[in-house]
Amino acid sequence: MRDKIKSRLLVVEDDESLRLTLIDNLEMEGFEVFGASTVAEATGIISTQSNANEIIDLMILDIMLPDGSGYALCESIRLNDQHMMILMLTARTLDSDLQEGFNAGADDYLTKPYKVAELLLRVNALLRRQVNKEPMNLKSLINDFEINWQQRQVINQHQVIHFTKKEFDLLKLLYDNIDQPLSRDQILSSVWGTEVYVEERTVDNFISNIRKMLNLNPPHPYVIRTVRGIGYALMRNNG
Repeated sequence: MRDKIKSRLLVVEDDESLRLTLIDNLEMEGFEVFGASTVAEATGIISTQSNANEIIDLMILDIMLPDGSGYALCESIRLNDQHMMILMLTARTLDSDLQEGFNAGADDYLTKPYKVAELLLRVNALLRRQVNKEPMNLKSLINDFEINWQQRQVINQHQVIHFTKKEFDLLKLLYDNIDQPLSRDQILSSVWGTEVYVEERTVDNFISNIRKMLNLNPPHPYVIRTVRGIGYALMRNNG
């Protein structure tokens, strides 16, 4: 008999043998698990669950699918769903592949071949990070950009500026600690989590992107400053 169901998971993998093995192992851990072999099947399952007022807590996502890219699926989900954790499981091992995965909004990235024990550890670690918070009914103005924290939108002159999940999470972290320097380690731990290995230069790249998108350089009212020996801080610019 299975243990009490913990969370709902979706495995998106076109290799049938691998998909069924994953589902079996996850169900043995007590999860309710759905399986899909294509982008279309995955979006159909997510839609059906949503219409039934049920949520997918975590998706294990292959990148190379018969009818599309796992990157594109991940990115489209992130436009409307910040709750679902996404673990990319793929044979693509280049640093650029990993970077693209995180830029698309993935929470973790595991390469094939892998050990089932490690996969289960990562799944449980991601679910522990998944904390339901009360939505903030709050908007902020940063330079000429309106930030809707509840809807996770950045708007400039009625146009929505696209931010990836990680970019928005980083912006929120900086704003919550305004005028306070944050080290790269603090940023990595808060935005990417301690269970995921991400190089420090990734923080630098994300900071650079956010600076450009929000004009966070002098002489604008808000700037991101590099704090020598520490890291970065979002600060009110006093000239």
